[in-house]
Amino acid sequence: QEYPMAGRIVLLLACLFLMPQVHAELSDSKRALIQELFPSATVIEDKLPDFPVYPVYQLQELLGYAYETIDHSRLQGFAGKPISMLIGLDTKGRFTGIKMLNHHEPVFLHGLGEEPLFEFVDQYEGRSLQEQIIVSTSNSSRSGRTSDGNVVHFDGVSKATVSVLIINDTVLSSALKVARKKL
Repeated sequence: QEYPMAGRIVLLLACLFLMPQVHAELSDSKRALIQELFPSATVIEDKLPDFPVYPVYQLQELLGYAYETIDHSRLQGFAGKPISMLIGLDTKGRFTGIKMLNHHEPVFLHGLGEEPLFEFVDQYEGRSLQEQIIVSTSNSSRSGRTSDGNVVHFDGVSKATVSVLIINDTVLSSALKVARKKL
């Protein structure tokens, strides 16, 4: 009778020691991507245990937060899987940039190539959460132009309408969650 209990204790201890850390350390590759989003950063902290963001500092001054969209939004792309991005958001609610981490969108993997995808997400850099971003799927030349106050028109990607609309929803919904909690 003693051995089954001892076996359970050994199993419990093994599980505790072999479980991945909840407060995972930041990988070198992810740290490098965050540094690109915040070029003047001198300190990039590990992901916070209570809310999944990476605080970014220049010396003692908080510059903003980097975060992975997968931690804040589970919207599915055209391929039925979430599109994972790393986003930088400064303390004023401005996007410092977006890095694509993982996607399964057929139109970018097997059709148009990834360059139009990267060009699309590059339009967010410098834009504010206070602006209304409208993704145009027509061939207009209004990209990045502000009209009617805080309305900004982004060029969509022809033949990838669903994908870019899902990306836009993912970017904005995750940024709003981070802003409401941290800014």
